[in-house]
Amino acid sequence: MAEDLKVFELSDAERDDLIAFLETLTDSSFVTDSRFADPW
Repeated sequence: MAEDLKVFELSDAERDDLIAFLETLTDSSFVTDSRFADPW
């Protein structure tokens, strides 16, 4: 393992919370909406 990497432990609840948060950053309905498509 690289010396500059830090390892940390997450509980199951913390892992679930992190995954739930990251999923809020993924909005497939937005990125596929033609209203926001490339205007050129």
